[in-house]
Amino acid sequence: MWLADDLYLVAHHDHTGRPHLHPRAIQLGLAAALLGELMLADRIAVQHGRIYVRNQQPPPDALAHTILDRLAGQQPHCDLRTELSVIGGSAAQAVAHRLERAGLVHYVQTRRLTRTTGRWVPTDPTQAAWRTARLRQLLSSRDEVTWHDVILVALLSAIGAAGRVLRDADPQARLRLKGILAQLPGSVAELVTHTEAAVGNAILAQRR
Repeated sequence: MWLADDLYLVAHHDHTGRPHLHPRAIQLGLAAALLGELMLADRIAVQHGRIYVRNQQPPPDALAHTILDRLAGQQPHCDLRTELSVIGGSAAQAVAHRLERAGLVHYVQTRRLTRTTGRWVPTDPTQAAWRTARLRQLLSSRDEVTWHDVILVALLSAIGAAGRVLRDADPQARLRLKGILAQLPGSVAELVTHTEAAVGNAILAQRR
């Protein structure tokens, strides 16, 4: 699974597809996760609030390739906060389409009086719910944590989804999450910090 795919499934209800969080928080989290995928693939680095392309070799995933092309075109002045906002504008739809291609979600339309609405619903609720359960179990154990999971849980915390992951978890899970967040390496720490700040600013702006 790709990082943004995991975040999307954790942030949405496993039966209805409804968002568990503020939509803008999810959008920014997905944008950060898409950047995280490129970090994991050693294509980009983040330093002092800017994104630097380290390797322009196309990733195997089409969406990741599109994001990398965009970042390469913005060099050398590629502001992280700006990219979170821009990429976030289409991130939810783009990631949902990637999940659809993988057979993990499908689009369901609902008619209500004079308008039609729709949302992406998991094709297998059990498999969707497993994403959250796996993280909860991982944090409750002493198993080795991959970089994928480190970035995933850090970004989920940044967008306000840590409570959902830790629901009914033992105290050990909360301590382990706290330890992970305290020891994030430079680029990852910057990505998480800027994502959390962007989410806070976006939600505050909508409340005014």
